[in-house]
Amino acid sequence: MRSMKSVLVMAGNLKKAAEIALVEESILIRAMRECNIPKFLENDITLFTAIVKDLFPNFVPMEIDNSELSVQV
Repeated sequence: MRSMKSVLVMAGNLKKAAEIALVEESILIRAMRECNIPKFLENDITLFTAIVKDLFPNFVPMEIDNSELSVQV
């Protein structure tokens, strides 16, 4: 339940911060991805993406641009 609350709180914050009117489905999927993907291993991300596609079959999520990220060793 705690993780569900985190997703809902993040979705609420994203909706408040949105400069344009976004579809609630888009906000919810973005919140789920931002809350969960950092915690997953690579194989889990594939499974998570498949589950999201099953839950929202007609929705095509925007790709996240990670090109500015770098790994520091």
